Amino acid sequence: MLGAMNIYEFFATFTKLPIRIDTVVEQLRSMGVVVDIRYFEVDTDPSLVGGICRVYRSKPCYSVDEHARAEIIYSGRLPEDWRRVVVCKELLHLIDGDEEMARTREQVDQLIEEIVIPQSLAKSLPTRSDKSGLLNALKILLPRDALVDLAKLHHEKRISVHDVATLAKIPEPFAAFALTPLWRRIVDGIN
Repeated sequence: MLGAMNIYEFFATFTKLPIRIDTVVEQLRSMGVVVDIRYFEVDTDPSLVGGICRVYRSKPCYSVDEHARAEIIYSGRLPEDWRRVVVCKELLHLIDGDEEMARTREQVDQLIEEIVIPQSLAKSLPTRSDKSGLLNALKILLPRDALVDLAKLHHEKRISVHDVATLAKIPEPFAAFALTPLWRRIVDGIN
């Protein structure tokens, strides 16, 4: 992933929630990852396709650098908390390396087959290959330092999982997972 550590390190110190999607976009732009992003809400069943990121790269004759433009397409049927996670996950595809991108029709077909998320999406963390992208979005939307503060309050029984989810504007299953020792080890190992 190009610049992945930079973006996760950048957000790790945030403590004010919720993290705005516009802030993620601003950081991607400041990293030179993307020039323009457009969003398209579509009326699709989110259990089939929650979101897609299309990237168009060009190198204008007047520029030394490649320019990337992106389209983020997401299901309008997603609740706001899931929409935030899905859109953030799709934005993070902009830092994917070439090996993580589908270039042929066959690769796209294979990717679609792998990432169709079952109906249980709204009830628990997905178990398919797109899981890592959703967990990367969690690292952004519930950053390490905010999580440390919230986990302490949760441990003291002063706030609930629901409160954490509400503050971060993320689905409760993500908030519950973020409060586990396993997630803490993952975040400590990566950030």
